[in-house]
Amino acid sequence: MNVEEKLKKLSEATMKQVDEECEQIKKNYEEKKDKLVNEAELELLTSVYSNIQREKQKASKEKNSHVLAVDTENKQKYTVLRSKLIDEIFDTVSEKVREYTKTEEYKNHLTGILKDAEYVFPDEDIEVVCDKSDKQYADFIKMQNGRIVSLEISPEDIIGGLIIKGTKTKKIYDSSFKAVLAEERRNFLKNNKFGN
Repeated sequence: MNVEEKLKKLSEATMKQVDEECEQIKKNYEEKKDKLVNEAELELLTSVYSNIQREKQKASKEKNSHVLAVDTENKQKYTVLRSKLIDEIFDTVSEKVREYTKTEEYKNHLTGILKDAEYVFPDEDIEVVCDKSDKQYADFIKMQNGRIVSLEISPEDIIGGLIIKGTKTKKIYDSSFKAVLAEERRNFLKNNKFGN
């Protein structure tokens, strides 16, 4: 066996050992991570359970009418805080969306909506409604689709995007950001159990 073959075998053996060590490090990391997550969950559950038991004992000592009054007040506070939190989240998102409508990429988004409309309304002319902040794009929007018979500015704030209506079917394709955010808000409430 010559020197090159020995070097090659040594190199292969070294790489194999490195790979095995890397795999072992990954495995150790995953095991430690899983253990830490499990410990944190157990600690949190224990804390929550202790808090629940403490509140249960406290509530059982008070008169029912007082407990009912406190519970009602807390639910009202929770509802108010929940509403404020959700409003803050979606106000922030709305502002980010408004910033997006000032970008060049937004024009591509409008083009995409109009292309989608060709599939939604394959054999009919369309009426388009845009946000007042999109007046500057009116000519651009009209150039994107030859079947646009009217382009109106929405009297209400739709944040951005377009509302498209078929002239024959009267079907509405609402891709305004207001509609998208309303749908996201419903999904958020549903998925995050904020709904009641």
